[in-house]
Amino acid sequence: NWISSELIGFSVATDLKQFVGILTEILWLPTNDVYVIRNGDKEMLIPVIPEVIKLISWENEQILITPMEGLLT
Repeated sequence: NWISSELIGFSVATDLKQFVGILTEILWLPTNDVYVIRNGDKEMLIPVIPEVIKLISWENEQILITPMEGLLT
């Protein structure tokens, strides 16, 4: 399940294994849900769509994403 509150605290990395941050919150929005990712003072919003979310590893408590252009800036 991509929007389970049990995902809070999972680490988020790109499919190239670059650390992005920690999932701190999930926003349930009308168009698509959004992961709120924190890395220090930086906060990123990641849309929960198949084009971006590639894998959720429950064993490793990690989410792998393929960032779209400008998503992590």
